[in-house]
Amino acid sequence: MISRLPVLFFLPLLMFCSCFGPFEPFNTNAISGDDRQNSLDPIPNSIVAYWDFNEGQGEAVDNRVSERCEGYIQGCLWDSSGGLDSSSALKFNGISSYVFVRDDTTLNFGTGDFTVSFWIKPEKITGSGHMDIIRKGEDGQGFCISLYRNRIVGLLGSKTISDIDTSNFIFDSTWHNVILCRINSAVSLYLDNYRVQTYDYSGNISNTSPLHIGKGKTESDCYAGLIDEVKIANYGWVESARYTEYSRK
Repeated sequence: MISRLPVLFFLPLLMFCSCFGPFEPFNTNAISGDDRQNSLDPIPNSIVAYWDFNEGQGEAVDNRVSERCEGYIQGCLWDSSGGLDSSSALKFNGISSYVFVRDDTTLNFGTGDFTVSFWIKPEKITGSGHMDIIRKGEDGQGFCISLYRNRIVGLLGSKTISDIDTSNFIFDSTWHNVILCRINSAVSLYLDNYRVQTYDYSGNISNTSPLHIGKGKTESDCYAGLIDEVKIANYGWVESARYTEYSRK
């Protein structure tokens, strides 16, 4: 009777393992697929475009979360060790350098929620006093984030520049996070997780224009300085998501 006890004890355990597979207390496999995207995304699966500028060379930048929306570099220089995460970033000359991304349905949000996030280290504004950092659409449509006379502004559709002065924070040779998001009809612009602009806009921002990073409507409106870690999401980031991104600094 005693000799049968081990068999009676291990038989249920053997049946459990055969049903559910071997138990792995530690998974050391690298993340991939959706798990990789989620590791980059404060809101899982919301990012539709992510250009990290980590290539360090070449004339194109990959979208890290999709095969769509590849960026094409015009006149920018690679800063091989000056990026936010100590890897590369792109340097824009303020005259003729920019990144071009073809129009894509994933970059058109209609009247819905969305987020644009990036990191900048700008040079002092000269000339017209206006530098476009990222733009999709012409006047009266789309979205644009700009530096205007030492102020950072985020505009949707027909909105015009407002008097939000953030000059004490931007031009200090350090990296700054900028986030523009719309949740329902509430539009907010954040600088280093501090809200500097807010207004209501429920209009349709979809358009057929390409997306430009660093390019203005004219040469005098082009951005000068470094840009890194550009993300666009189809979801309006709430406080926890914005803090997750800002905490990367």
